[in-house]
Amino acid sequence: MPVRHSVFNGRTMSLRQVTRDDRGIDVYLAHARYSEVQSQHARAGELQVLDVRERAEWDEGHIPGSAHAPYHDIYEIPEGIDAARPVAVVCASGQRAAVAASLLARYGAEHVIHVIAGGVGHWERAGHPVERSA
Repeated sequence: MPVRHSVFNGRTMSLRQVTRDDRGIDVYLAHARYSEVQSQHARAGELQVLDVRERAEWDEGHIPGSAHAPYHDIYEIPEGIDAARPVAVVCASGQRAAVAASLLARYGAEHVIHVIAGGVGHWERAGHPVERSA
Protein backbone atom coordinates (compact mmCIF):
# COMPACT_ATOMS: atom_id res chain seq x y z
CA MET A 1 0.00 0.00 0.00
CA PRO A 2 1.25 3.52 -0.76
CA VAL A 3 2.67 5.64 2.04
CA ARG A 4 2.53 9.40 2.34
CA HIS A 5 3.29 11.80 5.18
CA SER A 6 1.31 14.40 7.07
CA VAL A 7 2.27 16.89 9.75
CA PHE A 8 0.06 16.82 12.84
CA ASN A 9 0.85 19.30 15.60
CA GLY A 10 4.45 19.63 14.48
CA ARG A 11 5.08 15.89 14.16
CA THR A 12 5.46 14.13 10.83
CA MET A 13 3.31 11.01 10.72
CA SER A 14 3.46 8.23 8.15
CA LEU A 15 0.11 7.60 6.52
CA ARG A 16 -0.65 4.26 4.92
CA GLN A 17 -3.31 3.78 2.28
CA VAL A 18 -5.85 1.32 3.63
CA THR A 19 -8.55 1.40 0.98
CA ARG A 20 -10.22 3.40 -1.78
CA ASP A 21 -13.73 4.71 -1.14
CA ASP A 22 -16.79 4.56 -3.41
CA ARG A 23 -15.80 7.84 -5.08
CA GLY A 24 -12.33 6.53 -5.94
CA ILE A 25 -10.62 8.55 -3.22
CA ASP A 26 -7.67 6.87 -1.50
CA VAL A 27 -8.16 6.51 2.26
CA TYR A 28 -5.08 6.83 4.51
CA LEU A 29 -4.54 6.17 8.24
CA ALA A 30 -1.92 7.37 10.68
CA HIS A 31 -0.61 5.04 13.38
CA ALA A 32 0.56 6.37 16.74
CA ARG A 33 1.67 4.93 20.02
CA TYR A 34 -0.23 5.68 23.20
CA SER A 35 2.51 8.05 24.42
CA GLU A 36 2.25 10.14 21.24
CA VAL A 37 -1.49 10.58 21.62
CA GLN A 38 -1.30 11.29 25.35
CA SER A 39 0.28 14.73 24.89
CA GLN A 40 -2.21 15.72 22.20
CA HIS A 41 -5.15 14.78 24.42
CA ALA A 42 -3.79 17.05 27.13
CA ARG A 43 -4.26 20.04 24.83
CA ALA A 44 -8.01 20.68 25.13
CA GLY A 45 -9.85 20.59 21.85
CA GLU A 46 -6.95 19.44 19.67
CA LEU A 47 -7.75 15.75 19.58
CA GLN A 48 -10.94 13.75 19.86
CA VAL A 49 -10.77 10.27 21.35
CA LEU A 50 -13.09 7.46 20.27
CA ASP A 51 -13.19 4.41 22.53
CA VAL A 52 -14.33 1.35 20.55
CA ARG A 53 -14.40 -1.23 23.35
CA GLU A 54 -17.57 -2.98 24.51
CA ARG A 55 -20.02 -1.14 26.79
CA ALA A 56 -18.99 -3.17 29.89
CA GLU A 57 -15.34 -2.21 29.33
CA TRP A 58 -16.34 1.44 28.83
CA ASP A 59 -18.35 1.38 32.08
CA GLU A 60 -15.32 0.01 33.98
CA GLY A 61 -13.27 3.04 32.97
CA HIS A 62 -12.71 5.35 30.01
CA ILE A 63 -10.67 8.41 29.09
CA PRO A 64 -12.51 11.56 30.21
CA GLY A 65 -14.16 13.34 27.31
CA SER A 66 -13.91 10.37 24.97
CA ALA A 67 -16.80 9.29 22.77
CA HIS A 68 -17.93 5.66 22.77
CA ALA A 69 -19.01 3.36 19.94
CA PRO A 70 -18.22 -0.36 19.91
CA TYR A 71 -16.14 -1.13 16.82
CA HIS A 72 -18.72 -3.55 15.43
CA ASP A 73 -21.44 -0.87 15.56
CA ILE A 74 -19.68 1.70 13.37
CA TYR A 75 -21.70 2.19 10.18
CA GLU A 76 -21.08 5.95 9.91
CA ILE A 77 -19.14 8.64 11.76
CA PRO A 78 -20.29 8.11 15.39
CA GLU A 79 -22.31 10.74 17.20
CA GLY A 80 -20.05 13.19 19.00
CA ILE A 81 -17.19 12.87 16.50
CA ASP A 82 -16.41 15.76 14.15
CA ALA A 83 -15.08 14.25 10.91
CA ALA A 84 -13.09 17.42 10.18
CA ARG A 85 -11.06 17.25 13.42
CA PRO A 86 -8.33 14.70 14.29
CA VAL A 87 -9.62 11.62 16.12
CA ALA A 88 -7.59 8.98 17.96
CA VAL A 89 -9.23 5.55 18.05
CA VAL A 90 -8.49 3.46 21.15
CA CYS A 91 -9.43 0.08 22.59
CA ALA A 92 -7.56 -2.18 25.00
CA SER A 93 -4.79 -3.47 22.73
CA GLY A 94 -5.11 -1.83 19.32
CA GLN A 95 -6.80 -4.63 17.38
CA ARG A 96 -10.38 -3.33 17.55
CA ALA A 97 -9.08 0.21 17.09
CA ALA A 98 -7.52 -0.86 13.77
CA VAL A 99 -10.88 -1.99 12.41
CA ALA A 100 -12.69 1.09 13.71
CA ALA A 101 -10.02 3.50 12.45
CA SER A 102 -10.26 2.13 8.93
CA LEU A 103 -14.06 2.42 9.06
CA LEU A 104 -13.90 6.04 10.23
CA ALA A 105 -11.52 6.89 7.42
CA ARG A 106 -13.76 5.15 4.91
CA TYR A 107 -16.80 7.11 6.15
CA GLY A 108 -15.04 10.43 5.67
CA ALA A 109 -13.08 11.29 8.82
CA GLU A 110 -10.23 13.49 7.61
CA HIS A 111 -7.48 12.64 10.11
CA VAL A 112 -7.78 9.29 11.88
CA ILE A 113 -5.10 8.04 14.25
CA HIS A 114 -5.04 4.33 15.08
CA VAL A 115 -3.57 4.06 18.58
CA ILE A 116 -1.28 1.03 18.83
CA ALA A 117 0.77 -0.43 21.68
CA GLY A 118 -1.35 0.88 24.51
CA GLY A 119 -4.97 1.65 25.15
CA VAL A 120 -7.25 2.71 27.94
CA GLY A 121 -5.66 0.36 30.48
CA HIS A 122 -2.24 1.76 29.67
CA TRP A 123 -3.66 5.28 30.08
CA GLU A 124 -4.89 4.42 33.58
CA ARG A 125 -1.70 2.59 34.62
CA ALA A 126 0.27 5.69 33.62
CA GLY A 127 -1.67 7.61 36.28
CA HIS A 128 -4.08 9.48 34.02
CA PRO A 129 -7.69 9.91 35.16
CA VAL A 130 -10.47 7.65 34.00
CA GLU A 131 -14.20 8.07 34.38
CA ARG A 132 -16.34 5.17 35.53
CA SER A 133 -20.04 4.63 34.80
CA ALA A 134 -22.31 3.77 37.69
